[in-house]
Amino acid sequence: MIFLGVSLHISVRKILKDSMENSITNSLKGIMKSSRESIKYTLSVRNYIFKDKALAQEGNYLIEYISLNYESHLEISDVNGELIATNITEKPIEFTNNLPEDKDGKTIVNIKYNNNNLTGILSYPIIINKSYIGIINLTKDYTPLLIDYKKATNVLTLIETALIIFIFAISYRLTNKIVTPIETLTSASKKLGEGNYDIDINIEGNDEISILSQEFISMKSKIQEQILDIEKEKDKV
Repeated sequence: MIFLGVSLHISVRKILKDSMENSITNSLKGIMKSSRESIKYTLSVRNYIFKDKALAQEGNYLIEYISLNYESHLEISDVNGELIATNITEKPIEFTNNLPEDKDGKTIVNIKYNNNNLTGILSYPIIINKSYIGIINLTKDYTPLLIDYKKATNVLTLIETALIIFIFAISYRLTNKIVTPIETLTSASKKLGEGNYDIDINIEGNDEISILSQEFISMKSKIQEQILDIEKEKDKV
């Protein structure tokens, strides 16, 4: 029962965690799509001929715009990974690790747990008119989701613990209801076998054990009566 309870707990925790991480991944991908369109629009409106130089000139504006709209922090780099603009004070190691894949045109999503904090990390290339002009590295705080996840798992733990205790109590009671009468009958049978007929069994109920106890008392009474009859006959002889 305990094994099943622990297995259920682990399974549900994993489902909740996977759901939370999928939600973060989808959120970051949504930010990527929207921010990429914002960058394209900004550079197109400015009518720049060379988009990579335009990115360098508009970097600070784009940083501020994306940060405010998506409640995030980010940095913009050129195609070689050289920093153009940033509002990140502490650069995550994932930015450097993701650089080779960013250069290959891939979008990378990392989910980072740090003590009681949860951070989503997004790295993706900026591609305009099939031209690769730079890289966006973005971080967003998802700690509220982690707090909700922990609350849900704590409630789940309490419910499962209470359920296990309840099942254990019911099982213990049912077991005692069966085992205790059987022990009483076993002890009474031994006494009867030793010739001790001063036996009193008081097991109430209508279940099989109670019926068996009543039949045992009835059998004991009949044996005792037969022995008394035999002794009377013996005295007559």
